[in-house]
Amino acid sequence: MIQQDIINGIALGVVGWRQPTRSGSPVIDSTNTPSSSGLYFQDGHSLCTIDNIKSVVDDDSITDANLNTLLNNLSQSALTDVCNTIFTKEDHIDTGLLYKFENRVAQTLAGDVDFVGFQIDLSKRNDLALIINSLILEFNGAGSVKVLLFNSTQQTPIKTQVITTIANTSVITPVDWRLTDLQYGGMWYIGYLRGSLSISALDRNYRQAILPYMFPDVGIRSIRIAGWNQETMFDPLQNQWTYHPWGLNFNMSLFNDFTQIVKTNINRFAKALQLQVCVTVLKMISNSTRSNKSERLSKAYAMLELDGNRNNPNMPYTVGLNTELKNELKRLHDTYNPRGIVRATL
Repeated sequence: MIQQDIINGIALGVVGWRQPTRSGSPVIDSTNTPSSSGLYFQDGHSLCTIDNIKSVVDDDSITDANLNTLLNNLSQSALTDVCNTIFTKEDHIDTGLLYKFENRVAQTLAGDVDFVGFQIDLSKRNDLALIINSLILEFNGAGSVKVLLFNSTQQTPIKTQVITTIANTSVITPVDWRLTDLQYGGMWYIGYLRGSLSISALDRNYRQAILPYMFPDVGIRSIRIAGWNQETMFDPLQNQWTYHPWGLNFNMSLFNDFTQIVKTNINRFAKALQLQVCVTVLKMISNSTRSNKSERLSKAYAMLELDGNRNNPNMPYTVGLNTELKNELKRLHDTYNPRGIVRATL
């Protein structure tokens, strides 16, 4: 999987746009001119120019501000396309409930002033993401419980969710909370404060109901922070390990997450990003419905440059921009999806 919001945030500034020097050309803003890789989109193909883009967009009176937004979108969409082409292997590892077995409804946990819940320890790898798909609360009465998600590196909660409980009934609330080491590192904690609650959690204590499902590369342990009654990160050294589920259950999915690989090696993706944007621009030119001098001169040339010329002896031989992009994507795919060691018997 790829975290789209993070990919969008790092796409700009990898490959830049040069400011056109021709009088009357659009003014490129500071979000589109930087290039950490030293590459520029105009160098990827001679048709990939600011003036050509402006001449083929649907809005023939597009402002400089809107054109800069379009350039932003081109970079972000191109990096997404590059990532989706490179990282093609199956990314889903597992999905399931933390507690799968039945609950003994009659037994409850007495209230106290504390934070109760779970410590979640992701394996310290750069390619894992644990998604909490939904929270499941089981209490003996109706009330409001505020579930808090902490990371040990942050003082305030990363996520919160207020859930209205129903007596002796599992209440399922979708949340889509993503836990990775990409943004924060540290340890994750999820739970609630019991100090102000008038209801009690049901305790799973029937046959195998106390046994949690074990996710690969994820350690989940029940905890209690005695005397804690604040919606801020506590001292992890105050953890008390317990065996209670505290009326909490989760539906979770574990994925391979390739976002960190892209983020920490972003300049290695710069050539593919440059070529992908150039391909997009040439497709814009060849498919444009507008009619003007620039468009008419460029359309046929763009179609030829996309696929190249290998069969017409009356024109120069070219491999085409699509082939250049395909070769660069294959190089990156082979780098980040190694085949490993192949064993054979002679």
